[in-house]
Amino acid sequence: MRGFTIALAIVGGLILAACSSSGGGNNSNTSASAPATSSASTSPSASLDRTAAAAQIKKNWEAFFSKDTPLDQKLAYLENGDTMRAVVQQFGADPRTGQASAKVTGVFVSSATAATVNYQVLLNGKVALPNAVGTAVFENGVWKVSDSTMCGLFGLMGGAKIPGC
Repeated sequence: MRGFTIALAIVGGLILAACSSSGGGNNSNTSASAPATSSASTSPSASLDRTAAAAQIKKNWEAFFSKDTPLDQKLAYLENGDTMRAVVQQFGADPRTGQASAKVTGVFVSSATAATVNYQVLLNGKVALPNAVGTAVFENGVWKVSDSTMCGLFGLMGGAKIPGC
């Protein structure tokens, strides 16, 4: 039970890291750059380059979970980001946000619009949760963290239902 409690706390820290805001000003960090987009058509029937898609997913996923990525940029990396703004802001002030990040360990692109992402949760750079799994979606020409992945992580924290999820 203690291990589960620790893992839950780690996931909570990751959620908070995902939701932190660094003030919204211009940030010259490379992680705050525009989301990697596909050069292919936004049509699901377009030819799919799985290698390029996996690289874009990895870049965007890790940037989304970075404490250095400003709030508005995080929303660009999240499916339905505009409608999830309140959820993301709700967790931005927690002091644990500076400790957590994510490292993508594998991507399986199952279609032109969906992928499974295997990742690790890191706390202060050390692996704390080695086998996390989420989904990425292709929305408006950009591979993004799915809102269902974020809501699932929020749900692990327990308590009241999070508005927007």
